[in-house]
Amino acid sequence: MVVGCGLYFILTAVIDFNIDEILSNRAETVQSSLHQNKITLPFHSPDQTIDIQPSNGQNVEQQFSDTTIYAASEKSMVPARKLVFPDRVNGRTYKVTLVLSHLEADDFVGVAFWFMLGTFILIILALYFLNRKLSATIWNPFYRTLKELKDFKVDQKAVNRLSSSTIDEFDQMNNVLNQMMRKMTNDYANLKEFSENASHEMQTPLAVVKSKLEVLLIDLNLSEEHRKQVQTAYDAASQLSKLGQTLLLLSKIENNQFFEKQPINLNALVAERLDELDELLAHRNIEVVRDLQQSFVVNMNSMLADLLVNNLLGNAIKHNVNNGFIHVTSQSSRLIF
Repeated sequence: MVVGCGLYFILTAVIDFNIDEILSNRAETVQSSLHQNKITLPFHSPDQTIDIQPSNGQNVEQQFSDTTIYAASEKSMVPARKLVFPDRVNGRTYKVTLVLSHLEADDFVGVAFWFMLGTFILIILALYFLNRKLSATIWNPFYRTLKELKDFKVDQKAVNRLSSSTIDEFDQMNNVLNQMMRKMTNDYANLKEFSENASHEMQTPLAVVKSKLEVLLIDLNLSEEHRKQVQTAYDAASQLSKLGQTLLLLSKIENNQFFEKQPINLNALVAERLDELDELLAHRNIEVVRDLQQSFVVNMNSMLADLLVNNLLGNAIKHNVNNGFIHVTSQSSRLIF
C-alpha cells in the first residue's frame, strides 16, 4: 500500500512537470507573438487560458502554481497549472498568465490509482490463498502426526510407527515421538505386570497367614488373651489383603483397563443387591424404603457397576444405626441414597 501511494505521488509530480514543460513552450510562443505585434494588448482569451495585462508597476516574477479554471464540458471548476511571467513589449511591462487544465491528466492519475489499488488487492488475495495452500501442504504431516497421537493408547500391544515426512523437521519430530511412545508402552507393560505380580504374590502369603490364624482361633486350648491377639492379627491380615486388592483395582481403573461398556439398569442392580442383603438388614432391623419406579440406565463397565452398588449399599449399612432406615430413590439422571 505504501508503494502504491508512493507511485501515485510520483506520477502526479511527473504530470505536473510535463504540464510545466508545455506551459514553458507556450510562453515562448506567446512571447514571440507579442514581439511581432500579433496580439492586441491587453489580451484575455475567452477560455481563460491566456491573460496579458499591464503590470502597473507591480513586480512580476516567473513562477508556476496550482489553480482552478472553469471547464464548460464539466460545468464546474477543475484543477489546473498556472505560469506567470513578465514580458516587455514596446517599452511597457506586461504580466502574462498562462493556464492549462490537467483534468485529463487527473483522470489518468485516478484511473492509474484505482488500477494499482485493484492490482494490490488482487495480489493480496492471491498471496492469501497461495499461503493457505502452501500452509496446508507444509503442515499436513504435522496434523497427520497429531491425529495419530490422539489415536495412540498406552495399553496397546503393537505401537504403530508415525508416518515419515519429506520435511526434515517433522521427520525428526516423528522419530523422537516414536521412541517416546515405545518407551511409554514398555514402561506401562512393565508397571502393569509388576502390579499384577505384586498383588498376586502378596495374596498368597496373606492367605497362608489367615488360614493359620483361623486354625488358632478355633483352638479351644487358646486363652482369651491370646485369642484377642490372634484376632487382631487376623483382622490386620484381612485388611492388608483387601488393601492389595483395592490398589490393584485402582491401578486397573486408572489405566482404563475396564474399557468394555454396556447399558446397565442400576434400578434392577440395586434391587437385586438389596434382596441379597435381606438377612443382614433384618439382623440390624434396618428398614429399606425403595423408590425405584423411574428407570436409571448408564453406559458403564458391568464389573465397576456391581462394585459401585456394593460399596454404596455396604457403606449405607455399615454407617447406619440399629433400627435405622435406608431410602433409595432413582431419577432419570441420578440415584440417591
